[in-house]
Amino acid sequence: AAEEGGKDGKKEEKEREPLPLAVISSLWEGRKAAAGANDALSIVSAVTECATYLMLRRSKRQITSHASKFSIQSWRSCGRLFLETLSYYLVETSDSYVGNYGPLASAAEELCGTLARDLQKLDAASFPEPNEAGDEGRGIVIAKLWLWGEEGLQRTVSLENATRDGRQGIVRKWDKLLKRLLHTSSSSSSSLNQHPSSHLMPSCKNVFHSIVKGDGSSKTCSADEGGLLLSILRFFGVDAIFFSSDEGGDSTSSSIERFCVNDLLRWILVHASSAMSSSAVVETDFEIFKLCLRSLQSLTRQKQIWETVLRELIKSYCDYTTLAVGLRTLAGDGVECNADLVRCEVLDEFAIDTSDQVVAEFQRSSDILHHLHEEEEASPTSTAVAKRRRGNLSRFLKTCVGVGRDSPATPCVGGVLLVSASVVRRWIRLCCERRSIASGSTKKKKRLEDILILEDESGTNVLLETLLDLASSDGNTMSDDEVVDLVYESWLQGGKTWNKRAINFFHSQASGVGAETALGERVISLASSKLREDIRVEPPDDDHALLELLCQGWAKRAARLVDICSSAAKGSLLDLVGLSSVELWDKAILLEGDRGDGAWNNTPSEFLFLCLMYLLHSIDTEERRQDLLFQSSSSESLFVHMQAACVLESYEPLLESFHSRTARNRQLLETLGGREGLLSRKSLLEDCCMRNVELLSSVMKDEILPENGSPIMKRALTSLSFLVSLLFPSAWHNGQHSAACENGEFTVDEVIAADVKEGDSLWYEKGQERVRVKATVVKIHKDDFPNLYFTIQEEGSGKGERQTVASRLKWKPGNGGASRRESPPPDGGGDSARRDLVGRRIVDSLVKPFLLEQGLVDENDHVTNIAKYETMAECMNIVVSRCGLVSLGIGSVRYDIFQTLSSMERSLCDELSTPEPPLAKCVPLLRTLSLAMGCGIHAEPSRGNVSVLKMDLNRSIGKLLELYENPSWVQGQRTDTTEEFHSSVLMWLAAGASSIKDGETFRRISAMMHLLSDVVLPKDSCDSAVTSICVMNAASSLQYASDDCMDYSSVDNEDEKIVLSKLTACFVKLNLDDIGELWIKTFSSLLLHNHRKTPA
Repeated sequence: AAEEGGKDGKKEEKEREPLPLAVISSLWEGRKAAAGANDALSIVSAVTECATYLMLRRSKRQITSHASKFSIQSWRSCGRLFLETLSYYLVETSDSYVGNYGPLASAAEELCGTLARDLQKLDAASFPEPNEAGDEGRGIVIAKLWLWGEEGLQRTVSLENATRDGRQGIVRKWDKLLKRLLHTSSSSSSSLNQHPSSHLMPSCKNVFHSIVKGDGSSKTCSADEGGLLLSILRFFGVDAIFFSSDEGGDSTSSSIERFCVNDLLRWILVHASSAMSSSAVVETDFEIFKLCLRSLQSLTRQKQIWETVLRELIKSYCDYTTLAVGLRTLAGDGVECNADLVRCEVLDEFAIDTSDQVVAEFQRSSDILHHLHEEEEASPTSTAVAKRRRGNLSRFLKTCVGVGRDSPATPCVGGVLLVSASVVRRWIRLCCERRSIASGSTKKKKRLEDILILEDESGTNVLLETLLDLASSDGNTMSDDEVVDLVYESWLQGGKTWNKRAINFFHSQASGVGAETALGERVISLASSKLREDIRVEPPDDDHALLELLCQGWAKRAARLVDICSSAAKGSLLDLVGLSSVELWDKAILLEGDRGDGAWNNTPSEFLFLCLMYLLHSIDTEERRQDLLFQSSSSESLFVHMQAACVLESYEPLLESFHSRTARNRQLLETLGGREGLLSRKSLLEDCCMRNVELLSSVMKDEILPENGSPIMKRALTSLSFLVSLLFPSAWHNGQHSAACENGEFTVDEVIAADVKEGDSLWYEKGQERVRVKATVVKIHKDDFPNLYFTIQEEGSGKGERQTVASRLKWKPGNGGASRRESPPPDGGGDSARRDLVGRRIVDSLVKPFLLEQGLVDENDHVTNIAKYETMAECMNIVVSRCGLVSLGIGSVRYDIFQTLSSMERSLCDELSTPEPPLAKCVPLLRTLSLAMGCGIHAEPSRGNVSVLKMDLNRSIGKLLELYENPSWVQGQRTDTTEEFHSSVLMWLAAGASSIKDGETFRRISAMMHLLSDVVLPKDSCDSAVTSICVMNAASSLQYASDDCMDYSSVDNEDEKIVLSKLTACFVKLNLDDIGELWIKTFSSLLLHNHRKTPA
């Protein structure tokens, strides 16, 4: 009965509802029967507008109709409908609708906009204007206490009883609604911001403190909750939210301060440490903090609270990104710049400490000595801080000086410094000062520490990058001296910072540091002085890896200087980097020598060579590399001194081949484009040869040289031989080239019969068309000597052997026919005139003046003169083997050299003809003749000089045979050996063996070689690599020469077998690391040649 009575009461009340309210109620109930969510949202939006309209409607006349008359309960029902639509939006509207696109999102957005507008209207109407007639009858005036009170709006938006997910949904949508309210109120004439006592405030204040209190499961607020808090504070003001009416409670200021140093600080730290939080969340925290600070009346108190919070953030190792976001948020930009608030001693101290750690860490990471040698002591505190603090350090530093994090052209915080000018000065000093030298370091180490800085390829020096950005964005912050220092420091470190920052100063005149400006000139001057100083440092001679790093670093810095000066017409760029000094290259040669452990110290020249090579490799084209080296009028002379310094000297030059000693010369040549690259510059290579002759001549004119000869003289000799071999790549044999010219003017690949060996792979011109096919020489026939012919086997044809002559054999494949058999130009054409010119210059400058002044070599000559004689002899070898004896007659190069060598040989024969030959006097004659005939030590060896000169050496060789066939003399030498004489004889045999033609002489020489090996290589002392290689050179030359002798065969010669056995014993006993590649190559060639001649 009671239930039935209740239903009847509600029905009666429903029947008594005013008709407009009944219609709206029915519409509200109709949302449940809507066809879809879109229609339901539209219905809810319509109900919102209708309910708002009814409550805002003014009464114009007396309403007598019972159906339209509103009671207090009716107005509450109307307000309840409005709140139910708000609750529907906050609770039932899906989050997927909010902030997205599509019909549902549009409907949800429309509902949000409707609620915001109507809330603004209802709130404004709740403050009745005193002169407005009819306000006393408006529904909002009657129901406002209930609508905005605890049973109305406050219950609707309360978070107390909501689930966690439901709570976050309410927070997100209420925040969005408040943001729409802010937008609506800012465009309305009656802004809510003008009403701190807004009726929305109690509800929002409850929500604010509910979020601050938390739900007990988290120590911080979520991103959505932080956004809502910020909207609430912006909407109502900080004072209104924190105002307390309790007489015994804290003041508003105290509440704000406690919130900042407790809750807000905790939130910032938690959000900063969470990997899931974005910088936007931290920015929201600092926006709340900024509003709270600005609400405090005392500027001093604002500064104190900020310093307290900042100090706590630093102590808690808050990451750099969070600090940067906080600084930028607090400082603001544009018209809201609050830089004065942010600037404080705490920030300055932290900025200085951070810069100290950054620079110390960068210097440790870029110090080569630190990596390769000892670990230097570091402060445990600074190390711990550097390891524990994370985040974007660059962003923090740039925020401190008001520079955008991506580009200096994008300033942040209004481009205003947030740290004091003294901090910036300290940063500049830290970046630009050189690392302090550890106590107890040697002077050499101190110099190396100044220059051993690894290239900052990835741009890890963020402090330098920040300062460069500041210099380019604000020209008033730094002095000219400071800008120059920073650009110079970036030049030293290179890498990403230089390429993307500092180099822009030279490409922009507006920066004031362009290459043509005074500041640019100062940077270039500092860089040039640094390079000149570093290139003269004493390099490490015991650590090649360190030497490589040193050279690479120097070359990269030099390349940067060349790059900024190449377009500014700065004169000789090589002079700018310090490599144009002839004295520098010569000094490197003079500093080298025996290290005392049997090894040769090539470090000084190696250092210069590597610096030059790394610099050249940094230049992109061969043409630009040539421009760098050959830019001035004295470039050829400098290049010659470079070539001399590039030559690799050794403790025993006889054990090093010409090819290995000129390895660095060839590397330099290839870097410049090879021989073709030098020939592309008119007369360059020829001029270099002439300058080399001048260098060697000036050294030989010195009256006193070291006992072992001048190091510069030896290397200049090798350099001359190398350059002449480039100028004339084909040797000269009796009026024709022996190999194809490399300049493309003509090609000669004719085979000389005497040069062919069994097993050689050649090209046979087959048939009348002379098509070339590859063939192997099977046998050499000497029955018609000296007219040799050959048995060959075509490769891959399956055909048998055939016999042919040398004219049908070629060295290169070619296309066959006359096009591959062109003869060199006759004398006086092609390069013959140039050969004669260079040969004439060498003879006139290096041979004739010395002979006219000193005469023939004598055993009483000072060692200086003997060294000069040997240099002169090797110069004759260069002329004969490379330049050739082009001209004929008295006064020609052929005549001068032939007369000189003939006179020397006669003197040798005269000395050997005496009853007791003066061996000491014969030694310099033998060595000089041997070197001139092609037995090269410092110049390139040559086997064909005897045939080119057409000298008959049988008389001198005969005299030596008579001496070694004297038993008493040989016995005396066994007991009292003159080893230098025997070694000189071996050199002479190696050079003159090709002049021997009869078998009897070869048999006598074989016996002589047996005696020589017994004397110089006794059984108990077979460990001399130098002596044994002299024996091998002589034996090898005799073997090849004897192949052309028809009445001699070495197959059954016991003397040759004994000599080979002794050399094998030397091979077994010698240390392979000490004898070198040349010894092994000569020995293997000797064995192979002997094996070919021995029948199976």
